[in-house]
Order: sequence, then structure tokens, then C-alpha cells
Amino acid sequence: MPARIRIPAGQRGALSGSVPVVADPDILERALLFAALAQGTSECRITQAPPSLAATLEVLAALGVESSEPRPGIRRIAGSGRAGLRAPAGSLDARGVPVLARGLLGVLSAQPFESRLGPFEAPDVLAADLELLRARGASARGAGSEAQLGPQTGPLAGQAALLPEPAPLTKHLVLMAGLYSDQTTSVSEPLLSADHTERLLDALGAPIRAAGPLVSLVPRGPIELSAFEFDAPGSLAAGAYVLAAAAVLPNSHVTLRDVTLNPTRSGFLEALRSLGSQVGITPKSVSLGEPAGEVSLKYHSLGAGKIGGEPMLRLDHQVHALAVVAAHAAGESQLLDLGLVLSESEVAKLVGFLRSFGVQAEGASDSMHISGSAGRPFSPSRVTTGGDPRLAAMGVLLGLGAEGESVIDDVDSLAEFLPRFIGTLRALGAKMEVER
Repeated sequence: MPARIRIPAGQRGALSGSVPVVADPDILERALLFAALAQGTSECRITQAPPSLAATLEVLAALGVESSEPRPGIRRIAGSGRAGLRAPAGSLDARGVPVLARGLLGVLSAQPFESRLGPFEAPDVLAADLELLRARGASARGAGSEAQLGPQTGPLAGQAALLPEPAPLTKHLVLMAGLYSDQTTSVSEPLLSADHTERLLDALGAPIRAAGPLVSLVPRGPIELSAFEFDAPGSLAAGAYVLAAAAVLPNSHVTLRDVTLNPTRSGFLEALRSLGSQVGITPKSVSLGEPAGEVSLKYHSLGAGKIGGEPMLRLDHQVHALAVVAAHAAGESQLLDLGLVLSESEVAKLVGFLRSFGVQAEGASDSMHISGSAGRPFSPSRVTTGGDPRLAAMGVLLGLGAEGESVIDDVDSLAEFLPRFIGTLRALGAKMEVER
């Protein structure tokens, strides 16, 4: 039976404290793949490991890459160089980890051995990826929900990929394949998407050039990566839902420690400030080009705002958290250009969840209008998520801001999307129960 979360009546108390958040998988998965392709042993320091770590280490082991954990929070990867991977004994399963799957597509398409990778849940995305790889001379074919790759007998051809929309994972795929070309590889987007791959490559000395949404690898010979040390920053995507809870519960004051401050992922912080939240940012460190530090939020009365364009792109999976904050503001807020991060059906479900808690909201295919409660409690409700972890997290936030008991059904997917989310909220003072 799926789990449910029960939030008793009278739980609108303040949240207070300083907490870490799970490591950002979008950054960590890239770093681990680069460690596998580097010469020598790299060391990644991970305060809170994301669920995707196990899948990544399993796939790398199948490709001959050894890893160890000399002590808790330290992961060592014994890289054997860009050409040191070995043929796997069977099909590789990235277990639904998008960054790992798309990066491996690029890398494995250039290997001198055959491999199979899958399953992929989006056949149209896989078909587009394979076409990009074939355009540069790779042996890349689709076999049902799997990709069949290699063998490749020489360097891949160069490529100038012009993406019709911002697509960080497609950019990641193209650049990973570009490591195996002796010609220029370039990717251009209409707007700059998350730039983790570019930052890591630049910090590792790869011949990469970036000018806004245009990035190019310009090899002057075989691209070789050296081993490195890396501090994996916490996920702002996970921390956003904690910040949103503090933003709607009076007198709250919370701090996220060691969280990514990458500007291409900062849309949620910008949106919070535009609605009147008091957000403080304290830079602490930079590791392989990735900035990290503390983010704190102190409760403050909220006003309506209009968020769209590039800031919306940088919101990604945090739109649901932002919608809850907007529902607490005074006046009508507009969330525009939602098509950058959500489908039309996802917008409709988001609006339906808001209405379930008494929030006045209207949605179209690409926008949403939310009439805020000006700090008044939401109506309690019982809702089911349909297995969508974003709706589960959103339901928790709405329930915490309601004046009576609320129940959010079907929340098992929340453990993968926001590990330790419920435990973190409890540590900050929230009261709720997880039931079967």
C-alpha cells in the first residue's frame, strides 16, 4: 500500500535551524563520470549522498572503473583515462538517472566495443539523441527502449549542434561525445541552460570556450583529463522546498548549508526575492568551478510578482514550491513561460492541487495566475499525487500552511526526488507523520 503523509491540525508553527541538504545529483553525476575518464584516482567528498549514487557506481563498475569508500562521505574513483573503459558483460542500466544516461550515450558511442544502455522512458528523446550521434559518424542505434552503441574505430566527427530550446542534458551528451573528437564540437541554445558540464570541463583543463549560450570544445590533440578532488555541493532543488516552507510559516528562519550557488540554477532564489522574501546568500567555496555556500531565509510578508523568461528556465523542478509561496502572497502573481519547464498537463495538475487547498488559481498551457491569501491559512485537504514527487512535496507545503488536518496520499516517490525531506522539516520543527 502506498505511503501517505498526515499533517495534524495546528501545525503552522515556525521552522528554525540550520540544515544540510542532499548532494546535487546533476553536479555529482557529472563529476563521477569525469573521474572515471580521468587518469588517476579522484576523490569526491559527499556530505549527503543522493539515491542516484548507487546506480552510477554500479554502471561504472560494469565498465571496469573501480571505486572505494575509505571513510564515510569520501568516494574514490580509480580512473583509467578517456580510452580505458572496458566492454561490459551485459546491458547497462542507468536506472532512470538522466544525467548518467545521457552522458554515457555520448561516451559509449565513441568506444571500440559494443554496449547496450537502457531502458529509456522517452523514445522520442532517445531517437533525437541517437540521430545527433549518428550525425558525427557514431554507430548508434535504437533497439526498443535501449540504445545499442559502437564499436567505433576512429575519432568522432566534429559537430555544430543548434538546439531549438534550452536543453542541458542534450548539451551534456554532445560535449561528452566531443571528448572523443579531434574536431571542434559546439552547442548553441536560445537561452543558457545549466552549465555544470562546461564548468567542470574548464576546471579540468579541457579546451572549452563559452560565450553565453554558445559553448565549444576545440581540441588541440587528444583531450586528457587529470584526477581531481571535488566537494559535492548540496542541491538547491531539494533545498527550495525547505525554503518555501519557511517562506509561508510566520516567524520562520532557516539556513541551508553547503548548497550550490551556480547562477544558472538560482532562479528560485531570485523568484523568492521578487515576492518579498528575505533571502541571504553567503558564498563559502568554489570546487571545480562550482560555487557553494549558505542560503538563509527569514519569514517576511509577501507581495505578488511576475516571473517568466530566463528566471523561469532556472527554476526547473522548483516551480511547484514557488507556486505555494505565491499562493501565500498578497495580490495576484503571474508565472509565465511555464512551457520551459512543465508540460500543459503538469500545469493543470499543479493548478488542481492549489485549488484543493482553497487557493484561487487559473492555468493555461504556458502560464498560471495565482491569487494569494495574504498570509491567511490555506484550507485543509486530502489529495493524492498520482506518483508525482513534485506534487507530493507541494502537498506537504500546502498542508503545513493549512488550518486543519491534511493528508497527502501516494508519496513513495518523494524519497527519490527529495531524500530526507520529511526528516529535515521535522528537524526544523514541523510535525507530520508518514503512514502506510
